[in-house]
Amino acid sequence: MSVDLALLGAGCVVSAVLLCSGLAKLAVPGPAGRALAELMRVPRARAAVPVRTLAAGETAAAVALLLPGSRFWGALAVALLGVAFAVAGLVGIRRGADVPCGCLGGDHGRPLGARNVGAGLALTAAAVWVAASAGRASPGGPLPVVVTAGLTLAWCGCLHRALIRDLTRSWNAPTDASGVA
Repeated sequence: MSVDLALLGAGCVVSAVLLCSGLAKLAVPGPAGRALAELMRVPRARAAVPVRTLAAGETAAAVALLLPGSRFWGALAVALLGVAFAVAGLVGIRRGADVPCGCLGGDHGRPLGARNVGAGLALTAAAVWVAASAGRASPGGPLPVVVTAGLTLAWCGCLHRALIRDLTRSWNAPTDASGVA
């Protein structure tokens, strides 16, 4: 595999994860807001604006990674987000966080901790690699967008498989004479 394809893949994977994360927090900010309120030791109402701001930043960084002209700046934003996630994980470990992190919009999962540190460091490393190579000629056009869209759909499908299962189950459920399942 060429370095260019590896860079394209890294950028697309990071973009897909951040798109899922950012859009989920925009749609359902409550779980991340509860985790942030616990982390910052503030009332939940004060955590809503920072969560929405973070979500918008994740989404913008994800989109910037897809466009050759903004790839360097997108990678820089991702590196900053990665450092912030790692620091949040460290603070969560230090304070013994017990509220699920809400990173991907759900209110299940683990609290801020070691996984967030690892994810933050991985995002930072990938972002530094992409930023360092941003001047290289890389596949442009629709390819990064198409690959990221596919990865985003697959990632969302994996994260929300229970909802998909419920949706498909309702399509196949037997109905009574009134058409109600």
